[in-house]
Amino acid sequence: MAIATSGYKFGRNLFGGQGIFGSLNEQLDFADGYFLGKSLGAFLSYKHKRIYACIASDTRTRSLPLESEVIRGLLECGARVLSFSTSPTPLVRFAAIELNAQLAISITGDSLPANYDGVKIFLEGKALDKRRALQLQNIAASGNWRAHEGGRLARSDGIDAYITRLFAETEWMHKEQRGRKVIPSIVFAQSHGSAMNDVLKEIAARLAPWARQVLMVEGLQELRKAMARKQEQIGFFFNSDGSAVQVFDSLGKAVASETLFALLVRNIELKGRRKIIVTDSLFSDSTIRWLEISGIKVLRRARFSSGLLTHFDSEENIVAAASCDGHMVFMDRYYIFEDACNVTLRTLSLLYQQGVGSLEMLLRKKLPSFGSGIIRIAIDGDNRKDALITRLRALVRAETPDDSENLRLDTKILGRDDGGGSEGESLEVERRFTDGRWIVRVAPFEDILLVKSEGQNTEAAARAQADMFRMMKACGIADTRAEAGVGLIV
Repeated sequence: MAIATSGYKFGRNLFGGQGIFGSLNEQLDFADGYFLGKSLGAFLSYKHKRIYACIASDTRTRSLPLESEVIRGLLECGARVLSFSTSPTPLVRFAAIELNAQLAISITGDSLPANYDGVKIFLEGKALDKRRALQLQNIAASGNWRAHEGGRLARSDGIDAYITRLFAETEWMHKEQRGRKVIPSIVFAQSHGSAMNDVLKEIAARLAPWARQVLMVEGLQELRKAMARKQEQIGFFFNSDGSAVQVFDSLGKAVASETLFALLVRNIELKGRRKIIVTDSLFSDSTIRWLEISGIKVLRRARFSSGLLTHFDSEENIVAAASCDGHMVFMDRYYIFEDACNVTLRTLSLLYQQGVGSLEMLLRKKLPSFGSGIIRIAIDGDNRKDALITRLRALVRAETPDDSENLRLDTKILGRDDGGGSEGESLEVERRFTDGRWIVRVAPFEDILLVKSEGQNTEAAARAQADMFRMMKACGIADTRAEAGVGLIV
């Protein structure tokens, strides 16, 4: 039966990126979690006689209390909830698939700063999109939640089943290789608030028969120190919810996420089918060319999230998608979601299959890319951030002929939405030249601009960067060339 209340209104810009995210106390509070749980329960109760949900959280200070409020809302709607306590997002999604649960929820700030938190939502196997986000907001605003008896809460671990599937998924080493130490020393590190600790311990134990050594350290700085002490190592730095990973070579240098993704995609085997992948617009032109000369079709989009993959039902051959921040999805086997552990084991398996002791040996085949890499520029306030992009767009348009092919000011995301409740249009500006380009993009949740310039050689990259900063300076954005630099991007 429906219970009439005064309703609840979620904060402005709270929905996006597969759920709700915001800075604690200022944008996101416990009431949001409670009414989100009630709205999710009401939404599913219209379609299902019994609601099953899997939920977990990272270790940020307020993640567990926020999880408790989401659970309270779900239980009032009669949901059967299975909590995995402190666990990464991929484990929760795996559990929901295995248990046929309609709902998977992860309480996590993902890669956002420590003062942020969020609720990632996966409804019936798909990341929350704009349409369903709006439906949840309308349910909350109406106050017509459906109350049901029979809500139950249980707790589970799930690590063993999840990791067993991970190793099977990556077709791990043959049993006859056990004990031969065929992969280099490995260093695992976690970011602030990580939910990865127990999972990484179990993965490290299972890798021990094949790896010379597996070290676990806390934080990026400790990872770099460990990498400096020993040769022939590979490092993995995980974000807080296990959805993205940054990889470091034996010299302790970060390998660009797009480079790692390209290596993994090129080694996916498909019999009689052409590979099609999705990348975001920050991928370097040289990486795109390297993929294309391998016979891979690249669909370049303004912004990537796993929610985008729901729009590719007509493209049967899409095997992977990625963004430049370390989020990758591989669709060639069981997994159809972002999983840093899956990426990690694919990388180690590739080293084993290629018979090499380091990533550097594989990277020799990549086409060189010259530029600054991605630079993060702090901007004071959302309104100013959006206004700066609008001014930049106007300035670039004024300098570029209407018929120019070297200008892209607005990019529709597949002509639809980004899977996270945005308006379907990415706030970014790109300017192209015959030998290079630059791009400026608004970060979705932080007061940050992401900027990048590149060229076919160092000189072209420097010219593109100079033009980018000239235009940004005219808009009142600080010149950060001193920190940027131009060179070869690995």
